[in-house]
Amino acid sequence: MSKVLCLAAVLLIAALVLLRGGVSQAAFVWILGCVALIAIPLYFSTRDRSRSASRTEELAATTWVWLRRVLVVGMGVAFTALAVLFVAEGSGKHSLLVRGAIGLLALSFGVFMIYLGIFRQGADLGTAAKLVLELKPLEGFGPIKLGSAREEVRAAMATLGFLLESSQAEIDRFCGSSIQAEFQDGRLSFIGVFYSDAFVAKYRGVDVFDVTAPELFQMAAAADDSGHHEFDHLEYRFPNQILTLWHADPQYDYRRKGKRQIWGEIGLGNEAYMSAIKALEDDA
Repeated sequence: MSKVLCLAAVLLIAALVLLRGGVSQAAFVWILGCVALIAIPLYFSTRDRSRSASRTEELAATTWVWLRRVLVVGMGVAFTALAVLFVAEGSGKHSLLVRGAIGLLALSFGVFMIYLGIFRQGADLGTAAKLVLELKPLEGFGPIKLGSAREEVRAAMATLGFLLESSQAEIDRFCGSSIQAEFQDGRLSFIGVFYSDAFVAKYRGVDVFDVTAPELFQMAAAADDSGHHEFDHLEYRFPNQILTLWHADPQYDYRRKGKRQIWGEIGLGNEAYMSAIKALEDDA
């Protein structure tokens, strides 16, 4: 649905530009810019987050962020300046009280746009309103339970609004591939969770994608009660919880734009998964 709306928006903008200015180089640049502003965030909202970002993707994301900031801050400055001019040099058609009220409204909007352009939504102000799903070792993630049949997992995900997006051999993917369900003999044996704007994944009450990798590692190690654990930023598995941590890197710090080392994937498995992993390790 979002893709259809975005396509409709692009076509509408193109039609308006062409009707107003005709076919020209300037019109082409306007349309290309509008397409980029819509296509880039749409692409990143649907890409497989389990893949590391390429140089091209990093460049596109950085360009879009700064372009958005420049546009929004520019609009804010313009509204702020207009508000000041309207109050200071308004025509005699309006009283000072009316000019002040309109100016205050325009000034508030301008300041808000400047703030929005610089800080976006601030320090993750929307998190509290998001869907919260708990990672429970040996049990499951949110409504999906380890050991469930494939159709049961799909039905449970559908209750959250996450329909099956792709299925390959023994893997089902949901929510932009941020939730990956792996099956053995038709039963859920492993759940891989990546960052998504659609939900907050919590382990022992902590947002796993808003805490540094060493902190989450220590938390999991203390809960595992299986002796000493040495931090490894590439991959680690806690045997008692059958909880896996994969690839700690700043590129996965979506909340603070790469300032912290965050785990790329949090995984939960059951005994069937553990047996399969041990068999592979024994054969290696």
